[in-house]
Amino acid sequence: MNDVKMPKFSIALDSCVLISLMGESENIVEKIKHAFNEKNTKIVLYRVVLNEIIGNGKTSKIRHRLSELFNCVIEIVPISEYEIQIAKEMSEIHKIIHRGDDQILAISKTRNDIVITFDKKLIRTCNLLGIKFFNPFYQDDF
Repeated sequence: MNDVKMPKFSIALDSCVLISLMGESENIVEKIKHAFNEKNTKIVLYRVVLNEIIGNGKTSKIRHRLSELFNCVIEIVPISEYEIQIAKEMSEIHKIIHRGDDQILAISKTRNDIVITFDKKLIRTCNLLGIKFFNPFYQDDF
């Protein structure tokens, strides 16, 4: 019998989702879990998102909370020099992108990650750039 393995893909949490998950979050967690097969999904946090929330502070509390919610190990993804350059180019071409989002978009574009966000401007930009996204409030986005 042939064992077919589904490819593993990553979902990246935006700051608005991350902040929500640190509080009352069961509804959001369930929507994310419902939309993505846990066995084939890896949850990542971009360093730029963490810096937006806590600066260069300790990430252990956030990682621990997310690990408990999703029952998995959370990977922290730094931004490369190449991605910084892509972010700058995106910002110059698309004036609607603000600092931080440009880096989120650059990383997700190069890694082919799915961005999890509530941010309507970020969603529009993802759509424009062909970056996959998911809004837990509107599950039919994905």
